Amino acid sequence: DQLAQGMIEVFSGQRQLPSSEACQAYVHEHYTWPVIAQRIKSVYQAAIN
Repeated sequence: DQLAQGMIEVFSGQRQLPSSEACQAYVHEHYTWPVIAQRIKSVYQAAIN
């Protein structure tokens, strides 16, 4: 239901989607290999301690 509502809002102009530049920046900040490696390292360090 929430997905359908979100789609209705986007198609009716009630909700604006982020720009492609904003999407690329988000992916670069959260899903590049160095970021993923740091997250995995943090998980291992937490498990060891």
